Amino acid sequence: MQWQQQKMMWFLFLACVLTAMVHAPAVRADRPPSDESELIAYDNCLNETYDLAAGWGVFDNYDEGEYDAAGACAGDYYNCSCEFVQPYAAPPGVDFNAVDLGDGFYEIWWDFTNQNAPTYQTCSQCSGYSGIKETLSTWVDYNQGYDIIENVI
Repeated sequence: MQWQQQKMMWFLFLACVLTAMVHAPAVRADRPPSDESELIAYDNCLNETYDLAAGWGVFDNYDEGEYDAAGACAGDYYNCSCEFVQPYAAPPGVDFNAVDLGDGFYEIWWDFTNQNAPTYQTCSQCSGYSGIKETLSTWVDYNQGYDIIENVI
């Protein structure tokens, strides 16, 4: 008989614990998610690889995979005013977006502004060589790492 009473006590204990877990209110951060992405690789032309992540801190981030953003090497020429333009790298741009959907849910994504390789046109003559007009252009890759995440910490 005593064994059955102990068994019943354990059953009631587990039922109470499970009920408390199911009915426990969610703990939510009092702010929108932030960009927790890491730059994990880059080269001299600032081509960059990001590990996309968003969330409310170190232990509660949503991993959204990797993205390779394009930078561009430019410069190293004489411009149309016959002045030397030092070599430089044009970095990509990144914008993190979070939209509050209500009830603790957020829509997240990243927009990357990637660099195309520069184009060059000749212009004036500069003491035996042509001056160059450099043009940089970009393209935007929208909605990378798109997800709907829940604000529960």
